[in-house]
Amino acid sequence: MISTIIEKRSRKGFWVYILLGLVYIVFALWYAEELRFHGGIPIQNMWPLAIPLLLITFQIVYPTMLAWIVIFLPSALYTSVGIYYFAKNTLGASWEYDQGGYFLGLAVISVMVGLCFGLYKNRPLRMTKTAEPSGAADRR
Repeated sequence: MISTIIEKRSRKGFWVYILLGLVYIVFALWYAEELRFHGGIPIQNMWPLAIPLLLITFQIVYPTMLAWIVIFLPSALYTSVGIYYFAKNTLGASWEYDQGGYFLGLAVISVMVGLCFGLYKNRPLRMTKTAEPSGAADRR
């Protein structure tokens, strides 16, 4: 089973990982700036936020099912929690005085739903070796 999830797979849909990496960079920088502003943590200490980018790069270069799972599950969880809180705040009066926050939340959730859908549809598939029919090599 372990060899099945770490074997190299097809590169189908590698563009989704590039988009996810770009979106993640924006979120990580946004988060780092918030931590720096509120917590006084220097931005140089935010290097652990680059770890998911290394995983995304690995998935582009050497696609495996394990890396896909490690990328997809947290993305889907983050998106699900975001949808829950967005719906909870939309039903309340939280957005009444913050229209910009409403549209920003809607944009973030929409992008994440699109990326999760793209990740799901473009999960790495097993590379199959196509065998030639018997005698096909002799007919050439």
